[in-house]
Amino acid sequence: MEQVKEGGGFVLAPGVNIPEEADPANVKALMDAVEKHGVY
Repeated sequence: MEQVKEGGGFVLAPGVNIPEEADPANVKALMDAVEKHGVY
């Protein structure tokens, strides 16, 4: 996030599909990161 947030215009949107084979632990890590760093 530090590399893409300031002036970077990064948007994590619900329109992005999570692959069926994605490890649930990785999906949880993504959600945790969004909660921690989602607003800047």
